[in-house]
Amino acid sequence: MRATRKFVLVLVVVLGGGAGSPSGAASFVQKCNAPRVSTQSGRINLTPGLNGQPARQTLDVRVSLFECSPDRTSRGSGTFKSTFPTEQARACGLLSSTTAFNLKGTVVWKNGHTSTLAITLTLEGRSRTVAVTGQVTGGEFNGHKVRAEYHVKPVASPYPTSLKAACANKVKANGGGRKSIVSLETFSTKPFVIA
Repeated sequence: MRATRKFVLVLVVVLGGGAGSPSGAASFVQKCNAPRVSTQSGRINLTPGLNGQPARQTLDVRVSLFECSPDRTSRGSGTFKSTFPTEQARACGLLSSTTAFNLKGTVVWKNGHTSTLAITLTLEGRSRTVAVTGQVTGGEFNGHKVRAEYHVKPVASPYPTSLKAACANKVKANGGGRKSIVSLETFSTKPFVIA
């Protein structure tokens, strides 16, 4: 009987079974519940930044992951990182439309292990949400799917430039008097899950 129960547990983990299984196994191999929505979890930096003049952007993503479980495989935390260029020149219209970016990224876990990800980052500009879906393609948790969701808050520069003023500015990159949206602060609205 003991051997049968062990077999069922392993099968549930491999197939990603849910709470409805007899063993009650979790439907994920790693789930990070923090930072909470009230606390900034990271940032998406945009270079040279969005304004009224379209320009190709480089997005640098850094998101902290905390309260990750089971912690025996991650030591409880990690950092997601990705840097990628946009294929097209972008202006402030990016923040009023829906745009999907396909990118590669890496999670560096507290125990020093890494997970390489191939994900789609979908920015819903009007609702200020970012949905993350994809798969682990190498390292820890290889082959498992990834999902997360964030609320984003645009930040304009130089301070205290308003978003409206930044989007009305049409000075090109490196031009004097340029105002632009230089980052999107991220706030987790759904856990970062690898299942």
